[in-house]
Amino acid sequence: MRSSIACVRCRRSKVKCVNSGPNTTCRACEASNRECTYPQPVLSGAPRTASAGMTINSVTGPSTGALGGGTVERTEAPKKAKQKKPGTNLSATATAASMNTPLYWMECLGQPVLTQGVWQLIFDAFQLHHSPTLPFLHPPTFLNRLRASTANPGSSSGNSPPPEKPHSPLLLLGMLTLTARHVSPLVSHHAAALSTPTAVSEFYASALKYRLKNDKEGSLLTPALDKVQALLMLTVHEWGQMRKNDAYMWLGLAIRMSGALGLSWVDADDAPTSAPYSPEPEPEEPLSYKRRKLDNGTSAKAATAYTVEKEVRRRTFWAVFILDRALSSGRYFPSMVSSIDADRVQLPSDERGFMFGADIKTGFLNSASLLHPERNCDQQQAGGGERILAHVVKAMELWGQIQFWIETMDNAHPMSPNSTYYKLSTALEAFVDSLPHQLEFSSNTLQVHFSTRSSSSYAVLHVTLFLARITLERKCLPDLPFLSPRALGPIDPPGQQPSPDEERFYSESAERFMSSSRDLITLVSSLEEWNCKIESPFIISAIERAARSGLYAYSFPWMDARGYMTGSSRTPEAEPMGTGEETRKAIEFITNLKPRWTCAKK
Repeated sequence: MRSSIACVRCRRSKVKCVNSGPNTTCRACEASNRECTYPQPVLSGAPRTASAGMTINSVTGPSTGALGGGTVERTEAPKKAKQKKPGTNLSATATAASMNTPLYWMECLGQPVLTQGVWQLIFDAFQLHHSPTLPFLHPPTFLNRLRASTANPGSSSGNSPPPEKPHSPLLLLGMLTLTARHVSPLVSHHAAALSTPTAVSEFYASALKYRLKNDKEGSLLTPALDKVQALLMLTVHEWGQMRKNDAYMWLGLAIRMSGALGLSWVDADDAPTSAPYSPEPEPEEPLSYKRRKLDNGTSAKAATAYTVEKEVRRRTFWAVFILDRALSSGRYFPSMVSSIDADRVQLPSDERGFMFGADIKTGFLNSASLLHPERNCDQQQAGGGERILAHVVKAMELWGQIQFWIETMDNAHPMSPNSTYYKLSTALEAFVDSLPHQLEFSSNTLQVHFSTRSSSSYAVLHVTLFLARITLERKCLPDLPFLSPRALGPIDPPGQQPSPDEERFYSESAERFMSSSRDLITLVSSLEEWNCKIESPFIISAIERAARSGLYAYSFPWMDARGYMTGSSRTPEAEPMGTGEETRKAIEFITNLKPRWTCAKK
């Protein structure tokens, strides 16, 4: 018969134990002429104190082994208490000092507050405030990875696509660094220890810096695409915190890393060929998920993924380029991305093509033709898929050239065709005139972009152009025009009577200066009215310059003869071109940003 209790040897070997009951020799031990022992029964609730039981004599006689005398007691070592992992929930008792430690930095991505709904808010804030200058996030891929990371394992059906790989912690911390200040659930969650939205973003910035320096997958200097993107986000944050030196250093590391990854060669002739498939719009009634095959056997899904990955690398390079042009200025912060490298990379495609993974051919920057439009206008023709972001890149190239010119000595008269001012002004005017109708600056066009959710890129484009014009014309105007009731240039000798052409030139320069300041503030005010206000260090610096233009106009009203900023026209029988509220709106806008951005306080 088979007993309900197996002997030690059968139990260890996991075989059937055939015996006549407890403490009898089983058939297996009898056949092998071995000792047959049974585990000692354990009383309910009492710990077992012996590992061996009674010895049953074999058919050959008494055993002389160590176990032959009965049981051998062995006291089990007490189990060690399992150490609890420190909780990831930042409780109300936490302080700013206790949170700024490696323990919190490493565990901050596991906070319960970071639900899928909160991550959606984080993504929306990033798209609103930073996608025009950091356009490398592919929305379907990003959101699919978020859903995959929060879904229960085994919950996907057989017809669903395979799950995406998880997001890089560096990328997620970079997004939190930029957007935590805008997400109310995060600000409320940390309110006990971090009193301001800026402090919340600073906490995640510290976590990102710690992760960068203690990366498990490589050192800080190991090139990786997600690391470049995280460094760019950290650059924007440091810039907004008035740490421009730190921002410039992080940006320099991102530039060198992008060079090591070959991002400027993504469209070179010796690069891999383009994807052989460009997806068409899906049918109205999509079929169940199947892996489609092309005629040449290439997977359509793989081809689309390749196209998206290539565009992400391309857009990462342009994000490096945009920040280089926006942050660099003259002597102490020189530009580090050459126009030769930028001319090799295809301009970003339109958002729809990027979303669907379409292989769209756009044009190239061609900075020489951009700065010298009179040489060859044909080289500036846009490609088929060139949209707002491509024009943002071109506007940033012009802005970078103007920033470099500000700190140089140009003794030529601005009216002279040989002067740098004249060349830059002509290039800027030609670029504005070449904008397609749907990108021209007007209230109707702005409303269209509000409805199509492209207002952020449209706003950054025109803010850049207005800022370039303000900066360009400001150098042609005197700092303190006390001596004359009309606009004069800063290089005119004192007491010299300007010619009629010079007087007309300076008057027109002052008018361009004031009108650009008014238009910039009008654009930002419209964004705020439509609840699409953009907050970034670049936008804040542009509004600050426009506000200074208004203070300049109120201090020296003859410099604003048409009343663009003062709301009072000094030209007989001419209506003022502004309301006079522009300066106040600009100052209020900056004041409202103080809790979220340190640069607004300074």
